[in-house]
Amino acid sequence: MIRVKQESFQLRQFYSGRTCIRTTKNSDANSKWIAQKLESLIMTDPNISYSSMWQVLLEKYGIESTSNMKLYEALIYVCKIYTFFICKNRT
Repeated sequence: MIRVKQESFQLRQFYSGRTCIRTTKNSDANSKWIAQKLESLIMTDPNISYSSMWQVLLEKYGIESTSNMKLYEALIYVCKIYTFFICKNRT
């Protein structure tokens, strides 16, 4: 018969609050993901500004786009899918 020594622990204090700062930078948010999330917004207003797209990403999803290039690529991606004639002045 083998005896196993068991140890137990008791928590004295538990801190449930987070102390780290939430980051809004997300390098995983590529242009295709941004296009999928902002698709209806871009379809409504194909001439939307990059600052408006950036603001929606921040408010709705809590992330900042790392560059205007990703926003541009997202806009072009949606325009190519739906072949907006209005978007042709962006390319």
